[in-house]
Amino acid sequence: MDGTSSTFFLNEDEFGVCSRNYQMKINPDNTFGRIITANNLEEKMRAYGKNIAIQGEIVGEGVQGNKYKLKGQKLLVYNIFDIDVYDYVSKEKMLEICNIFELETVPTIFVDFTLPETIDELLEIATDKSVVNPNVIREGLVWVSIDSPERISFKTISNDFLLKYDE
Repeated sequence: MDGTSSTFFLNEDEFGVCSRNYQMKINPDNTFGRIITANNLEEKMRAYGKNIAIQGEIVGEGVQGNKYKLKGQKLLVYNIFDIDVYDYVSKEKMLEICNIFELETVPTIFVDFTLPETIDELLEIATDKSVVNPNVIREGLVWVSIDSPERISFKTISNDFLLKYDE
């Protein structure tokens, strides 16, 4: 998703929010603060009672030109990190937590998929319409391993997306 990367965390009773590179001061008047308020994130994370970090993309009006033409803004979760065990939770656990917190996740396009042999084939698969708004080109795909002992992920960005939104 072409939005703004965000991480919301609760660790040792400290609640906070980070952009891609910085911890931010919580401000109810900016995008991060509005997402916290709209989703009651701090209250839900405290009630959950575990040290976790929720990672997602904020998309919508006022974010990266709102390429998906969404109304308002929303958080789409792609990872949850268990701070105490210093590891990402499984996809199933992430979906369970998102259900408890009433949060959406980024769309899942493929579940059981074998990667093709070439980068050209990967780029062809990445180039398609967005499932968030089928009237626009998706940015690409993020691939995450589900059957390897270590977590492997990478992103394939659509050339059509890059050509359309090259600034």
